[in-house]
Formats: sequence, C-alpha cells, structure tokens
Amino acid sequence: MNYQTLVTVSSVAMALLGLGWTLKGRMMLSRWRLVPNEVALLVGRRIGTVYLGLAVLLFALRRIAAPDAQAAVCAGAAGFTILLALVGLYEYFGKRVGPAMLVSVTVEVLLAVGYVALLLP
Repeated sequence: MNYQTLVTVSSVAMALLGLGWTLKGRMMLSRWRLVPNEVALLVGRRIGTVYLGLAVLLFALRRIAAPDAQAAVCAGAAGFTILLALVGLYEYFGKRVGPAMLVSVTVEVLLAVGYVALLLP
C-alpha cells in the first residue's frame, strides 16, 4: 500500500472513530463492556474531537510530496497506533475491557505495520 492510500484509509477510520465517540459514546463504551457514565462520556467526546482533528490533518497531508514530511507522518502515525494497541492489550489482559478491544487492537496493529513498512527502505 502506498503512502497516499494508507493516509486516506487512516483518515476515514479516524473520522468514523471521531464521529462514533462524539455522537455514540454509550455504544462505543458498551462495545468494550464498560459502563457508560458522565465522566467516561465526557472523555469519549473529547477523544472523539481529537480523532476528528487527526482525520482532517491526515486527509490534508495525503498529497504531500516531500519524502521527509511523509516519513514524519508515518513515524508519528506508527507511534500512536502502536501505543494505542499496547494500551488496549494492557486493559484487555487486566480484565478491564471486553474482547471487542481486540478488534480495535487488530486494526491499530495493521495500521502500524502499514506505516512502519512505508518507513523501511
């Protein structure tokens, strides 16, 4: 997969996550077997706006031609998707979330692999 395709796919995924967390926080929390409460919903809406912002940023960067800039985007995206996957695994193995977390972790790992692959010569 090339840079433009991966960044576009990531942008769409983040937009969907952002909309989900912003508009359907209860559903998102319930997928992970977490009890929705006001604090969790507030944090979910805030993270939803972060995801929406990242979606816009990645979409804007999809056509950037400078190799150094592409490498920086790939390194940053690989880093945050790897961290998200590690946190998801930590919460899953700590039995704080349900098995649907593994779906999120799988997507995060696949995205990270894609970004790392683009960084390799």
